[in-house]
Amino acid sequence: MVINVFYLEVISDSDHEVVQVKKAMIKASKQIAASTISEKLNSTLRLSVCSLDEIDFLITELSPAHPALEQYSSRVGMIL
Repeated sequence: MVINVFYLEVISDSDHEVVQVKKAMIKASKQIAASTISEKLNSTLRLSVCSLDEIDFLITELSPAHPALEQYSSRVGMIL
């Protein structure tokens, strides 16, 4: 799943149809991998997709040890 906006508590988007598709994908999945670029970290939009606690893998272009990802390490299963 590609993420438009990633915040400390929730993944969000601005398009209602996209949110509904992502929620359906999450419901049908055993594990969830979310990919995003670092510029989208710590921002939010008006429609919630899921909480960070539901994410098993967070994939970014940053090293997993990067300081920008430190606040997410306790919320998601694994940062890649």
